[in-house]
Amino acid sequence: MIVVARRPQQKAAALALGADRVVDDGDPGGLGATPSTRPSTSSSRRWAARPTRSTPRSPPAGRAGPSVILGAFTRAPTFPALFVLAKELRLIGSFVYGRAGARADFDIGLDLLARQGKHIAETVITHRIPLAEIARGFRTAADKTTGAIKVTITV
Repeated sequence: MIVVARRPQQKAAALALGADRVVDDGDPGGLGATPSTRPSTSSSRRWAARPTRSTPRSPPAGRAGPSVILGAFTRAPTFPALFVLAKELRLIGSFVYGRAGARADFDIGLDLLARQGKHIAETVITHRIPLAEIARGFRTAADKTTGAIKVTITV
């Protein structure tokens, strides 16, 4: 699994949670993947249309590999149809919560949390701040140089 991350703490967490490879969100090219972290942003739409490297499993040779557009849009996205046609891109869409066979993604996520929730929480919750210091909690969450991924307010 390839994960796209912006901050060092996000990269470290992705690796700790089982990612095979982590790439910087500003330079995803050349990995055979087209990440789309926030489809409602212009940079993610550009990534979704960027051709990916061909792989032995993406026939015919020379064409781009698949691009996945994951998420939900808050407004109609721009779509570079001519570019997609000219490059013979294969686009795969997923509307945030989909299905894997008979099971909904949400149910799979709940099962994952039941099995590995403690490890996930220990990895992703980087700061625990008391309710009396909630303003500091918001500042910490907003300032990614603090190493914050998820800030939890405790009571």
